[in-house]
Amino acid sequence: KDLRLTGYDVVQPPTMQDEDTATQVVNIEYLYEDRQVVKQIADRQTWAWDDTLNSWWLKSGLPAFQ
Repeated sequence: KDLRLTGYDVVQPPTMQDEDTATQVVNIEYLYEDRQVVKQIADRQTWAWDDTLNSWWLKSGLPAFQ
């Protein structure tokens, strides 16, 4: 609740693991509006291609924002 993303930077570009799975590392900046303190987290993401929807989906889930 009250979480706002303020930045999303790709640190390591996507690397294909197979034809429909890719991994990448990103830095995510965020803040909780009630605290007004910007924090940063590095996240290793796994993405999967969905042929039915013709798009990429985040398979690894969201990081733990604290």
